[in-house]
Amino acid sequence: MNTQHIIKVKPISEEKAWTLFIKSLGHDITLCLEVEQIAKPITKECDGLPLGIIMAGAMKGVDAINEWRNALEDLRQSRVREDDTEEDVFPIEDLIAYLIDEGVIKRQSRVAEVYKGHSMLNRLKSATRYGDCSCVAMHDLIWDMVIQLQQENSKGMVKTGAQLNELPDSEEWTENLVRVLLIQN
Repeated sequence: MNTQHIIKVKPISEEKAWTLFIKSLGHDITLCLEVEQIAKPITKECDGLPLGIIMAGAMKGVDAINEWRNALEDLRQSRVREDDTEEDVFPIEDLIAYLIDEGVIKRQSRVAEVYKGHSMLNRLKSATRYGDCSCVAMHDLIWDMVIQLQQENSKGMVKTGAQLNELPDSEEWTENLVRVLLIQN
């Protein structure tokens, strides 16, 4: 995109996050104490990212305490923790190969696909420059959303950071399973 000014958006405070969350549920909503005790940690899991907090507002109209507990557990289970970030760094060539293999990049030849991959990553790096570091970064909440979409849309099993010591149970290995992601276990 063509921009005149680059503005770094910082995460909002816990207090503002809570206010935004309540606003996204609806001004006239009053949460019972039990739900509020679950809803506050849900907003904390959003790390002050306004888009995530607004998306968490999809709990509007949900009264069942188990649904609230499940939403919080889903957020906690799918998160990639800050101390795990070293494992989340892809070498550029591996990332490009992955994009080609997944069909995100399609060209007449493998060489053209690699050129396209480098071009895409260069654009992303220039759009997400952090000081002297030239990198492509993804907020934990966006990563969680990508994983959820991946699981829903492409017959994938994602057990990232689930602290598994053994392979998942056999009933999870369905015939139409296309991808399995078991890193950080």
